Amino acid sequence: MRATQPSVSVFLVTLLLLCEGHVLSAPAPVMEWRLDATQVTGQSVKASVGGLDGTAAKPARLSPSPAYMDFDGTESVLVRPKGEAVNLPAEKLTVEVWVALRETCEWGGFIGYFQDNGTFEKGWVLGNRRGSFSFGLSSKGADDGNGAMTYLLASQPVPLRKWCHVVGTYDGSSLRIYVNGELSTSSEAQKGDLLYAPADLMIGAYKDDDEFNCMDGALNLVRLYDTALTAEEVRERYASTRQAFDSAPPLAVARPVFEPILVDGPWASFGPQGVATLHWDTKKPCPSVLKFGKQGDAPKDIRTEALTCSHSVRLEGLERNTAYSYSICVPLGDSLTETPAYPLDTQFDYSPSPLPAGAEPYPPGATDDLFARAAEFILRDSGIDRGYCLDLGCGDGRLGWEIARRSGLRVIGVSTDAAAVARGREALLAAGCYGPRLTLHKLDSLSNLPFADYTFNLVISNEALASGAVPGSAAEVFARLRPLGGKAYVGAPAASETALQAWLRGADGADRAPTPAVGTTPPPRDPVRRLQDGPGGRWAILEHREALPGAGEWTHAYGNAAQTAGSGDFLVYGTTGDNLEVQWFGLPGPNAMVDRLARKQGPLSTAGRLFTLANDRIIAQDAYNGTILWSTEMPGLLRNNLPRNTGNACVDDRHLFVAMRDRCWRLDTATGQRDFSYPVTEGQSDEEMFWGYVACTGGVLVGSAVRRGNFETEYKGPRFWFDGQTGRDVLNVCSDSLFACAIDDGTRLWTYSGGLVINSTLAMSGGRLYFLESRAPEALEAVSRQLGAPLWSDVRLVALDVHTGKVLWTRPFEHPEQPIVVYLLCDAERLAVVSSFGGKYRLRTFSTSDGAAGWQAEDPWRTNNHGHHIQHPVLTMGRLFLEPHVYDWETGSKLDLTFPGRSKCGTITAAATLLHYRDLSDEVWNLTTNTQSEFNLLRSGCWIGMISGNGLLMSPESAGGCTCRWPVYTSLTYRTKNDY
Repeated sequence: MRATQPSVSVFLVTLLLLCEGHVLSAPAPVMEWRLDATQVTGQSVKASVGGLDGTAAKPARLSPSPAYMDFDGTESVLVRPKGEAVNLPAEKLTVEVWVALRETCEWGGFIGYFQDNGTFEKGWVLGNRRGSFSFGLSSKGADDGNGAMTYLLASQPVPLRKWCHVVGTYDGSSLRIYVNGELSTSSEAQKGDLLYAPADLMIGAYKDDDEFNCMDGALNLVRLYDTALTAEEVRERYASTRQAFDSAPPLAVARPVFEPILVDGPWASFGPQGVATLHWDTKKPCPSVLKFGKQGDAPKDIRTEALTCSHSVRLEGLERNTAYSYSICVPLGDSLTETPAYPLDTQFDYSPSPLPAGAEPYPPGATDDLFARAAEFILRDSGIDRGYCLDLGCGDGRLGWEIARRSGLRVIGVSTDAAAVARGREALLAAGCYGPRLTLHKLDSLSNLPFADYTFNLVISNEALASGAVPGSAAEVFARLRPLGGKAYVGAPAASETALQAWLRGADGADRAPTPAVGTTPPPRDPVRRLQDGPGGRWAILEHREALPGAGEWTHAYGNAAQTAGSGDFLVYGTTGDNLEVQWFGLPGPNAMVDRLARKQGPLSTAGRLFTLANDRIIAQDAYNGTILWSTEMPGLLRNNLPRNTGNACVDDRHLFVAMRDRCWRLDTATGQRDFSYPVTEGQSDEEMFWGYVACTGGVLVGSAVRRGNFETEYKGPRFWFDGQTGRDVLNVCSDSLFACAIDDGTRLWTYSGGLVINSTLAMSGGRLYFLESRAPEALEAVSRQLGAPLWSDVRLVALDVHTGKVLWTRPFEHPEQPIVVYLLCDAERLAVVSSFGGKYRLRTFSTSDGAAGWQAEDPWRTNNHGHHIQHPVLTMGRLFLEPHVYDWETGSKLDLTFPGRSKCGTITAAATLLHYRDLSDEVWNLTTNTQSEFNLLRSGCWIGMISGNGLLMSPESAGGCTCRWPVYTSLTYRTKNDY
């Protein structure tokens, strides 16, 4: 927090007091809070009248000119908690504030003491209701006879970022609200004394037992009177206090820039279960203090004395399904400065459950050492520690037990020996080891195994090691191995090398991937086979190293950097309930996610992994069996209203790139370890700019710089559905510059700044980056970088070389009016700009080589709500799909295809020959047969919830918060059935 200038603060207070001299006859307030440096220090907020001091949720951020306390949408001041006595006006009331809002919310509060829970409505609150100032109050003689609150709305809209004098009065029979000294609205619905119920007295928030909405803006002065000021007295109050605000500049869209406490972080990782590690980076080497504890309890200080820039604290013994919170204190100047409080909830600790310490389910025997050495050899040689392990011929489960106790693998044993299975179950149950991590099953045969293909990361055999009998079929084993790394280890000491070689040769012809619906049949997968010395003798090792031929990937927000909204996956096709079947279902569930309304970036997937961007956390899973490989808590990750912005993450085979405030983090896709951080400004952190666009190609990371404070991060309530056709919903987020870095070491390759880049139009293909750029003076001079009409008076279409930043060509781009959405997608030869406005979609295509104009089209929306007017186009099979029309990509001719009659939300995404999307339920459209089918009563979120890749159709849970009749909140993945 920057030090406030004492001389300026004292001057302003003196000025206000002098200016009030001519109204000393007006009633005096009974409570008053001046939110400046004379009354506010750290988290202490002293009352200047009335003696009711308050406590800020976070260390206060103050501005000296004009004096105000800044609230960032998560902050408030608690004056008196519910249950503590507070002497509030009983018969008449006036509430007065000077306020400037950056953003309004559904229900906002500047000061209030109330309960509004269903039909239980008591107390009063001065704040805002959506885009209007409001004064809500309940009295004992309300017109409805039940004391229901009247919410009186000002007639004029809230002028964002401008200082306003807002007053609410109640004289026992009339409710009034004044804005800048003038009466705005009045009501006679309330009569008699005020009606109260126990509540929190809060400044800067709308808070009752059910809701807690913090304001986003600034407060200078808050006053309460036990009388109703007259219209003349309100005008005098306004006139006597306005001088400090008349010349004040508009409140910045970006919140005031205070010296950042941390360079990077914090972030948190879990594992093993019950353990979390917190990380953060500071500018200079220094010690830190971590304040940590259960939510609601007093935190404990954990001091780190080492002088370092990279800090980490390991927290052990955390309770399951428990909400904790933490903040970090670091030296800044002559004192410690504290970060906001961050949540850490162990319900999101997905680490494998531990087996009982010291358990020994099996009696000592002659082969104990062999099984232990075999398990150590398998885990060391394979490098596999997470996922599913199949014990094919498990016997009594001894080898599976040795594997489970040394790893995070979940072991499933199968055997035809019923007696051995029964013995193993009894022993494991008695030791408390049977269940989530280790189960045994009796089968009639080890052929036609009852498990989905691609399920297992590891296959072993207890019975082969014990007896030398090589189990089952190598073809069956190979089919069940996870592509891209699944391995089988069969050690059979009594078997000859010839027998092991014969077993491995049995994997020939093991290709069971579905034949692609379009295109050439891919070559069969080639198993990797080898013999190796190991514990007890020779071992046969079978590996599935390759990706499935014909499988696709989903690496960017809209599938790829070209923004085609497709994966190119040829292996996913067919009809639900016929040849599309469930591969796995389960975690993560809705608690980890963001309300479906927010239209945030959807999941990503490549190299057999699935990455879900959840509520300030990333969850990485094995795409083939759903195992959660790692999860990282990342406060500040969330970015919503993707249709008017750009995604904040992308992935390649090795790295996950995530835009985090003024940096882009590089995470290892296998472990989640953050191994590099790229600053938005070359060589340093930038307090004003945040990282916007993020895309990767050919060893190059491309990004953009957006002024701080221009990303949508809220998601609770209908205001944040972003489905509107006017207002904040449709404003495009714009970048001030573009740049590229070398992925390996972060070397800045180039920087480009020619105008305001419209983020939703950024797309890459063939080594070129395309976008729309506004050079309109009104837009360039605007404080905000969320802009609408000012952008469109001077727009150009630009092509850059991705590797050099050189401008390849540019051309004017005219648009008749401000669009509701605008997108760009491309391939190597052609790009299309798609916009929505005036009840129609407009498509314009251009040559990627020189920008020459191609075909154009204008066609009506299907309807104007539930996302139908903001659809993102899909490019696949040489066709451009834009609901409800389909165009030939080369010629622009409209094809005679019947688009599905969708009615609900979301946008359409695609595999190579299959569209997948959300309707009432999730649905697919098989383009080879022109048939649609649905996953009945299962649905994803309101933008992109279903993606394809890896030969799979993946739908991580994203419907949480939905109030419709779709109760199954789970993650699901499907695949096209193999031919068996």
